[in-house]
Amino acid sequence: MRRLSAVVLLAVVAGAAGRAQDPPRPEFNPQPGVPGVVAPGSKIEVVKDGFQFLEGPNGTPDGGLYFSDLRASTMYRMDPSGTIRVARAKTNSANGMALMQDGSILSAEHDLRRVSRWEPSGKVSDFATHDGKGQQLLRPNDIVVDTTRGGVYFSDPGVFQQNKGRAYVQYVRPDRTV
Repeated sequence: MRRLSAVVLLAVVAGAAGRAQDPPRPEFNPQPGVPGVVAPGSKIEVVKDGFQFLEGPNGTPDGGLYFSDLRASTMYRMDPSGTIRVARAKTNSANGMALMQDGSILSAEHDLRRVSRWEPSGKVSDFATHDGKGQQLLRPNDIVVDTTRGGVYFSDPGVFQQNKGRAYVQYVRPDRTV
């Protein structure tokens, strides 16, 4: 339950980034809860503030959490005790992320217009750089692992003001074709 509360918290903190001038809001207290996800009466607590633009929270099997600060180009890990540390610096403005079963993390890197794979050894490599037609990705944003078929979905909306109606959802098959 603590892990999911942190995920919800990070989504709230990320949404509040850039709204510091807004008046304080009443404490959020979901009355009915969400069965199997958030217990009735759960309260959101601030774990840490001071980030610039948070994205991509992913819970880990041990109860920890990875999340990225897009503008700081940094990925963080919160361990099960709540301690937060830098997990990866210079993420090329990583946005959405997905934790793979082998422990690697896929990241939608805005600056390099790619989805990267960060392995537990620390090695970073390309996972996807071009779409199925051979075109450079626009600007990947969010990632979801398809546990049924073994592939990966990611959104590729580009830059809103420049994409002129082009925005895609890409699928990388287990054989790595897009």
